[in-house]
Parts: sequence; C-alpha cells; structure tokens
Amino acid sequence: MLTSFRVEPPVGDFQNEGTIVDCFDGNELIAWAFVSHDAIDACFPERRLTNDERNLLVARNRTLIGRIIAELYAAGEHVPWRRAGETRPLVVVTPDDLHHQGVSVSKFVLDISGKSHPG
Repeated sequence: MLTSFRVEPPVGDFQNEGTIVDCFDGNELIAWAFVSHDAIDACFPERRLTNDERNLLVARNRTLIGRIIAELYAAGEHVPWRRAGETRPLVVVTPDDLHHQGVSVSKFVLDISGKSHPG
C-alpha cells in the first residue's frame, strides 16, 4: 500500500515531459510515478503553465494526486521501470486518469508562487 509521496526535483530527460514522484509505504520506497505535463495541462486548459509551475502544482497537490497514484498502483496499473540500478513499478498518470477521478481545477491547491508549503 502506498502511504506517502515525495516529488523529485526536475532533472534529466523527463523534466520537459512530466514530474517524477517517489511512492512510499512507510519509509520504504516502493514505486515511482510519472505525472505527465499533459495531465496537469488538461486540468488548466485556459493557462499556459511552465514546467516549473506544473512541478509545483504536483508538489502542492501530492495528497490529491497521491490518492490517484495509489489507486492505479493497487489496481495493478503499473509497469516495471529501471533507473539508478533499481527496478520498481512505475505508475503513469495521464489526463484520462485525472479526468476519470473527477479531478478539476477546483480541487487543486493553486498557489504556485514558489514558496514552500506542506502538501
């Protein structure tokens, strides 16, 4: 069971495509999730978000997005992904996943000012 989530700093090949989220059961890293920028953009069709703003939205809303990640993980909707010498499950969050879960702009914490907030 996935119980907590930590957003990784944007680096590498994926920084322009989405946000990587570390998924934990207690203190043990169990899986990774990839929240596509397309998924975030679909919730904000009237805005032109930067990559930094998308990453902040994922970080500030990790509880909301974490519930979706946990549901996808529990349903077996993940693939093996090898990185940093380890293979773990990868959950990919798409626009359809957010849409089917009823996620809309009204459910998001919208503060993307860059100041740190608990999520």
